[in-house]
Amino acid sequence: MEGETANNNVDLISHDRLSEIIGKLENTNNVKIVDLQVGPGCKKGQGYLSVISALDVKARIDGHNDVKEYHFIGKGGCQIPFGIDINTINELYDKEASLLQQLIPELRRFAASCGFNDALPFFPACYDYLKNAEKDEHILVMNNLKLEGFNVVPGISHYGEGHIKLYLEALAEYHSLSYVWGRDDGGKKLKDHPALILPIIERERSETVRDTWIKVFSATMANAANIIKSNYPNCRL
Repeated sequence: MEGETANNNVDLISHDRLSEIIGKLENTNNVKIVDLQVGPGCKKGQGYLSVISALDVKARIDGHNDVKEYHFIGKGGCQIPFGIDINTINELYDKEASLLQQLIPELRRFAASCGFNDALPFFPACYDYLKNAEKDEHILVMNNLKLEGFNVVPGISHYGEGHIKLYLEALAEYHSLSYVWGRDDGGKKLKDHPALILPIIERERSETVRDTWIKVFSATMANAANIIKSNYPNCRL
């Protein structure tokens, strides 16, 4: 399989940090890394702006001779120069880390308190977020969803009605949970949550760049609507 080759800042992840991650998963401070293999996490292009690496770790826990295996992914860096600018302007890695480490767990706890367990199952776990701000290097350490049965749909022509229904249901659950969770204070904690920074359109000071983004977003939404209407004429948008 042809995989990612660009640097995704995986060198930011030390054995000590991996030991800490595994220690939290195993509820122990006694973790010894035996082996670490870093390889491609997906085919080129499937990581979109990011580069994905597979981190396969072997470790001994609490001094036992048995070696346990752990499979993580590292998401960071960028594949194209254009993406570096976008990631930097939007602080996308900061935002994603805050979303996965703070907001989603908060929403899951809220759902559980209302009697809804196992909420938001399609969000990956984010075990760690490392960055070197001076060099603009970032990497997220997450669980490898491919090993849990997920895969990347190779193209829009491969999307079926089942995919669309699944996506809409997942988005509806996320939006409804966040709405109810945030409505008690008039939405202030949602608006001020670090995972929900202002979109680039509102942050961009250049009128020319802002207008360009508006055109890009509008064209993307119009194209998506046309695809849905052509394939599902009875669908109301």
